[in-house]
Amino acid sequence: MRRQAMALGSLLLSACTLGGWTLFKQKDTGPLLLSARDDGDGKHYAVGFRLDGTQVFATQVNQRCHDIINHPSLPFAVFIARRPGTESYLIDLRDGSLLQTIVSQPGRHFYGHAVIHRDGEWLYATENDTRD
Repeated sequence: MRRQAMALGSLLLSACTLGGWTLFKQKDTGPLLLSARDDGDGKHYAVGFRLDGTQVFATQVNQRCHDIINHPSLPFAVFIARRPGTESYLIDLRDGSLLQTIVSQPGRHFYGHAVIHRDGEWLYATENDTRD
């Protein structure tokens, strides 16, 4: 009994701490784990993996990303630039295609976090005015 409780506790702890991963639930193909990573050459990627470890996409982006926001009704996610990044990326989660690069206004940068309004029409991002 003690061993089973320990195993269950470990499983629950690992499920609660995905460590930089975001889970996107797709109706037809199952869950997709989303994250941002760098390679050994310093290139940045928005990535998506199935729970069995199969890579769905690795889309190269210009800047390092921090937060990932799922669209409430479409298979899209916004990969938000890590502070002090000036770009964020709208990615199609079906194939990893880069749909849009969102660029901050001159003299401003993103702080790494954002939310999408529940109707999916508005993106609210934290940012900083670097002139202050």
